[in-house]
Amino acid sequence: MLKKFQDMGKLLKQAKEMKTIMANVQNELRATKFSVTKLDGQVKVVINGDLQVLEVGISDTLMNAGSKAKLQQALQDAISEGIKKAKDLATSKLSALSGGMMG
Repeated sequence: MLKKFQDMGKLLKQAKEMKTIMANVQNELRATKFSVTKLDGQVKVVINGDLQVLEVGISDTLMNAGSKAKLQQALQDAISEGIKKAKDLATSKLSALSGGMMG
């Protein structure tokens, strides 16, 4: 019976450690920024690891060119790429975390 309580205490301790580690990972992801440029730097998007778009930049020459479709596609591509980078980092960190806790 005592063994069950010891195991339960160990699990509770691991759960608290996991919660702290997860909070740290989330803070690190939030602080990580991914900058993506398209159309030779004419379109720039900055996204953090929390999938928030922090910045969108469009060059004046592209705005004046009047190519709406080109601009829309570049923005879509840049945002999608930034989100993929952020998700890949989160997946990597969570995989490392879960691998470390399983042992």
